[in-house]
Amino acid sequence: MDLLNILRENFEIPVIPDEQKIWFFRTKAGQFYLDFQYNNFIALGWELVAPELIKNQEIPPDLKKEKIIRLYPKEKRPGLILGQMDIFYNKMKEGDFVVIPSIGGKEIAVGRIGGFIDNVYHKPQYEEYAQCDFSHKRAVTWMKKIESWQDIYLFKALRAQQTISDITREAKLLCRNLFPVYVYGEKIHCTLQKRTYEDLSLVDNVEIQYNLLQILNITTELYGMESVNEQAIIKTAVGSPGFIEMILPNIPISIITIGIVIKFVSGKTKTIDGATATGISALISTVNTLFNDYHNRKKTDAEAKEIEASARLTDAQAEKERAEADKIKAEADKIRAEIALTQTQFQERYEQIKMMPSGKTNIQEKGEQEQLNIPCSEKSEKAVYAYVDCGKKLCEAASSSGISFGGKKIDKIG
Repeated sequence: MDLLNILRENFEIPVIPDEQKIWFFRTKAGQFYLDFQYNNFIALGWELVAPELIKNQEIPPDLKKEKIIRLYPKEKRPGLILGQMDIFYNKMKEGDFVVIPSIGGKEIAVGRIGGFIDNVYHKPQYEEYAQCDFSHKRAVTWMKKIESWQDIYLFKALRAQQTISDITREAKLLCRNLFPVYVYGEKIHCTLQKRTYEDLSLVDNVEIQYNLLQILNITTELYGMESVNEQAIIKTAVGSPGFIEMILPNIPISIITIGIVIKFVSGKTKTIDGATATGISALISTVNTLFNDYHNRKKTDAEAKEIEASARLTDAQAEKERAEADKIKAEADKIRAEIALTQTQFQERYEQIKMMPSGKTNIQEKGEQEQLNIPCSEKSEKAVYAYVDCGKKLCEAASSSGISFGGKKIDKIG
C-alpha cells in the first residue's frame, strides 16, 4: 500500500473510481419515490417484454425492436423502450450509483445498485405511499437523501426527461453533496455546506477561504514541501443556501491538510473545563508515525530487492562460467542484459510511466511527494499553535454564517 492510500485510509476518505457510473432514474413524477426508498429497489415498466429478450446479446437490435413492436403495437417509440431496457439489464452494473427524484425534484436519494429481484415486500409506513407494481426490478442500497435546493448546480443537472439517463459527467456535483470529503481522479475535494437562508458576509467569506489556505501553507512548511497554493482551487456558490468547495491535488500534503480541516470543523471543540480540544497534536503525531512506518517498510523492501538482484547476478555469472557452447553463452548474455535492467524493472513493475505537466514522470513526482521531512517536536508544537489559531478563525466565521460540514453545523472554538 502506498503512502497516499495509507493516509486516505487513516482519515477515512472515500475514493471515487474513475470508472464509477451514475444513473438518474425517474420515479413517475415522484409517485414511486417513497416506495423505492422504503423498500430498497427501483423498477421499470413494459411488463410484456421478457428480460431474456433484452439480455440475449445474440439477438440483433432490429429483431428485438420488431418483437417489441408486436408486443406494443400502439407504442410510437419502440426504440426508446429497447434502449431503456438495455440500460436496465445490460449497462447498469452492480455497484453503480443511482439517483432518484422526489415530487418536484426537491429531494433526491442516492444509492448503490444491486442485483435483479422478482418480488418486493411493501413495508407499512406511518404514511401512505403509492406502490409500484412494475415487473422489472433491481435491488438498491440507499446511501443518502439530499435536498437538491442546497446546490443549484446539481438541481439544474437533474433535468433528464428519459426514465433512465447516464449522468456520470455530473459526478463531481453529486459527490460533493454525497461526501463532505472525497478523492476523484487527481484531486481531493472538501465541501462546507451553507444550509441556511442567512446572508454570508464578505468578511466571513474571506476569513473562511484565507484560513483554509493558511492551513495548507502551515502543512507544506511543517513537512518541508514546496507550496501548492497555485494548484489549490476554491469553488463557491454561497447564496442562501450554497457551498464552499476546496479542491487540492491528490498528494500526501493535501490529505494531511484536509485531515486537519476535518478535525477542526467536525471534532469536539472543548474539554469539560472549557479549554480548546482540537486533537491536532495527536493527529500530527499519528501522521508522523505513519510516515516513519511507511519509509521503514520501503527501506526494507528496497534491501530485499537488492539482495534478490544480487542473487540473480550471481546465478547469471555462474551460468556464464558453466557455458561451454555458444547457445549457452547467448543465454548467459541475455540474463546479464536482464540483470542490467533489474533496478528499473523493480521501480516500474507495477506502475505505468507517463510524463506530467512539470516535465517529470509520474514516478518522479510521486517519489518527491513522499520525501516529507519528519518535523522535530519543537517545530510540530509551533505548527500546532498556528493550526489552532487558523482553525479558531475558520470555525468562528463558519459558525456565524450557518456553515455546516457533513450535515452538522460548525461550532466556534474557544
